[in-house]
Amino acid sequence: MKLVMCFGLGFSLNYIQMDKPFNPILGETYQAIVDGCPIYGEQISHHPPISSLYMVGRGYILYGSFEAKVEFGLNSAAGSNEGYNHVLF
Repeated sequence: MKLVMCFGLGFSLNYIQMDKPFNPILGETYQAIVDGCPIYGEQISHHPPISSLYMVGRGYILYGSFEAKVEFGLNSAAGSNEGYNHVLF
């Protein structure tokens, strides 16, 4: 259970850094191979911005979706993701 929690935290921190903006009208997706494991991402909604992911690892499958939330203040901005990730062994 400790390793699952560490994996989930590490994966979510990396997934927050979205370098490539998605455009669901054009049907854009993201596909990559991470350490020999395929990963797929797609923005499934524009307003609100909701992204989904699917990864097949060695002995596990990770899938889920999240909604990016941004809160603006007078001198600050904060971002977070709300959603669920599932890990199947």
